[in-house]
Amino acid sequence: TQARARLRAQLEQWAQGNAGLLADIARPDLAAGLIAAVDATGEPGARTLREVYAEATATAVAQWRDRLAALAAQRAALADRRAEVAAERDRIAAEHDDAPPVPVTRPAPRAGRPGAPLWRLVRFADGVTGADAAAVEAALHAAGLLDAWLHPDPGTATTALAGDDLDGYLLPLPPHRRPTGATLADVLAPEEQNDVPAARITEVLTSVALADVTTPDAAPVTIGVDGRYAQGIVAGRFAKTSCEYIGATARATRRAARVTECERLLAVIDADLGAVDRDRASVEALLAAVDAAAAQLPAPAPVHTALRELDRAAATLRARQEASTAAAARLDQALAERAAAAAALRRSAAERSLPVDRLDDTAEAVSRFEKGGVRLEGARTAAARAAEQEDQARQRHDEAVDRLTAAAETARTARARHQEKAEAYRTLRDSVGADAERVLADVARTVDAITEAEQAVEQARTSLGAARERRVAALTRVELGEQALVAAVAEAQHDAQRLRPYAQPDLLGLLRCPTDLRWPAQTPDDELHPQVAALHEAILTATRELSPTETSLKQSATRLTSALTDLQAQLPAAGLDHRPEWDTDDGVIVVRVADEQGLTPVAHFADRITRERRDQEQLLTDSEQRVLEDALLGQLARQIHHRTIEARDLVTAMDSQMRARRMSSGLTVGVGWRLADDLDAEQRDVCKLLERDPARLGPAQLTTMRRHFAARIKAARAAAPERPYRELLGDVLDYRQWRTFAFTLHRPGGGTEALTRARHSQLSGGEQSVSLHLPLFAAANALFGSARPDAPRLLGLDEAFAGVDDTGRGELMALAKQFDLDLFMTGYDLWATHPAVSGAAHYDLSHSAVEHAVSTVLLVWDGSTNIADFDGTLARALGSPETRRAPGGRGEPERAGVLLDLTDE
Repeated sequence: TQARARLRAQLEQWAQGNAGLLADIARPDLAAGLIAAVDATGEPGARTLREVYAEATATAVAQWRDRLAALAAQRAALADRRAEVAAERDRIAAEHDDAPPVPVTRPAPRAGRPGAPLWRLVRFADGVTGADAAAVEAALHAAGLLDAWLHPDPGTATTALAGDDLDGYLLPLPPHRRPTGATLADVLAPEEQNDVPAARITEVLTSVALADVTTPDAAPVTIGVDGRYAQGIVAGRFAKTSCEYIGATARATRRAARVTECERLLAVIDADLGAVDRDRASVEALLAAVDAAAAQLPAPAPVHTALRELDRAAATLRARQEASTAAAARLDQALAERAAAAAALRRSAAERSLPVDRLDDTAEAVSRFEKGGVRLEGARTAAARAAEQEDQARQRHDEAVDRLTAAAETARTARARHQEKAEAYRTLRDSVGADAERVLADVARTVDAITEAEQAVEQARTSLGAARERRVAALTRVELGEQALVAAVAEAQHDAQRLRPYAQPDLLGLLRCPTDLRWPAQTPDDELHPQVAALHEAILTATRELSPTETSLKQSATRLTSALTDLQAQLPAAGLDHRPEWDTDDGVIVVRVADEQGLTPVAHFADRITRERRDQEQLLTDSEQRVLEDALLGQLARQIHHRTIEARDLVTAMDSQMRARRMSSGLTVGVGWRLADDLDAEQRDVCKLLERDPARLGPAQLTTMRRHFAARIKAARAAAPERPYRELLGDVLDYRQWRTFAFTLHRPGGGTEALTRARHSQLSGGEQSVSLHLPLFAAANALFGSARPDAPRLLGLDEAFAGVDDTGRGELMALAKQFDLDLFMTGYDLWATHPAVSGAAHYDLSHSAVEHAVSTVLLVWDGSTNIADFDGTLARALGSPETRRAPGGRGEPERAGVLLDLTDE
């Protein structure tokens, strides 16, 4: 209680510190909802303060996030526009001469061509005014002379004219055909450049007359200072406000004007960007303040800690009690074992005539004897192993001595034989002489030659063997290559078969591949079919930019499994006969949906559903949709209204019945069904509207309810987007969550106070039990009130009235008698032997640990005494079959059922 009070105080401080933020998000009453949620903190299923805060601010946060997204999109558009304008300004400021737009009649490329267009070769004379210059340039532009090409010499011009280039060229007239009056040379002068000689430029200028085009004697090619022009049988007029292309000054002026315009646009865009950034900063600051306020919410950890400490103390108490019981049992067992061991010891001492006072010395001597025997046995084993090793060493020494003697004898015999052979050799050499020396030399040379020949043959044989080995190796490689080729072809054919599932039109459409690809009816064994190769190339083209990893593949498989699970769960939940089915074909999961049209690929099914939804949306106009929503909302309001009225009447009946039953102290307990404390003002208004007859609701009230439920559904969808729509509607429209039960304590003098946990803890033990069971009995009585009169009013209680003393149990059973309830109860040491109970049947269970069995005894309470049934007479009188299994034979006599109302006198 203290922890909850501190938490409420912290919430009030939090609300004072964030009052401005709550006003900005239009939720000044949020603190009251948070404080109301403190009472449920720590209970199972209770929402945390963060969850209550998030739900309350979800609508406002969603609106501000939408505003932030719109501002981000606006800023991105402005940034793109600024980049375009800045690039245009930089391009204009790069000091490049701007050419007139290329006409469609002159598409030929001009890069690398000798010469230049007329507008780059001339400038206006010093005395020409701006208006005349603009008019002359306009006439030249309209006549097609401004951007016509002038070659540096007549030969090049003739060659270009005879070629196939699609372009226009300037060819000066012969001197005798040139105009005699004013010409373009009077207003234009050649520029200083190296592309075309000034003389050739002057020839072209003097070939065009500068006169009034409307005069009858105008030259065939005439340019007027008013923008008119004549060229053969074509005449016309064009106008410009200023000169744009002819002359460096005109071009520079035009570039400066365009740069100034770009600078002006950049300033406007920068101002717009600044305003957008300020708006974004304010929205982000508000969202950050919302998050900061959520982070500043006081943690309910002290409450949880207190509850955990309470649970831990209770668990510790139970554990210590159990440990004490177990320790006592172990102590008893240890004492029994000690007594048995002492008796056995005394019995063994008596059998062996050992003095009781020297048993410890005897045991120690026996232990020392056993240890000495073990060490003696180990020493004897080691001595035997050493003697055996000594005999083996002696035998090896004798054998070595014998081998040494034999080797010495063999050496003496070899030295004697060597001396005899050496003496015979010297005698033979002395007798034969020089001829023998020559023969021996020839023999030595022959032997050397034979040795060399044998070495050459051996080398040849080695080379032959190496060559044969290389040939065998080459044949082996060829054979292995052929096998590898066959295996590669087979593997390619096998891999190509894995592409077969992809040759479906719907799957090809998803992959953005041509949908006319098909799998061939027959595939050759030695090569890939062209259709298979085309399918493979199309899939490669569609997936070339993808770079999957093992992690991404696992994530994709997880997402696909989740999507299939959601599809399988949500399609049947829609209430339509749509069943998803899928199978795996060589690793490709093909999903189809079974409906009234049979199995349909999921993509086609989605397209069809989208078209049907679009068609249905087009069937209803806005007004028709509003009428339909009002009708549905009216039906919904009517159902909630009727159920609310029925529930309120039921609670009112429970309250009157509960207040009619007084406890021994005269106190009574009442119950009410009021609006929950965590409802906001809008929810309270909607609840009040639902209490009225729906037929009397006007358009304004229906609009209020429609707006309220739409906002609640949107907030629920934002909080749990994965939940089915039907479950969301069930939660939003659950009117039971809008109200809560409130218990009151009524005193005999008329005083009333709320029955809170603190007030309940101040009641006596019997009053606490009655106040807890009275609402249960009243609710059961109200429920049974809607049943048939002869229906059983049976209420089952497990571990009934646990922790309640006999006086309290008597009051509770008297209370059940007042409500006319039939109780079926189980419990430890539970007896319904109270004067208020007119009749009860007890089954007393007794467990035998020795016989491993449970025995039962029936005892019947008649209002004054318990009657034990030891022979089964009472059980048979009550209609018991006296067996766990009901007989099923036809020959069994029918037993008439006996219904005993134990509450009637």
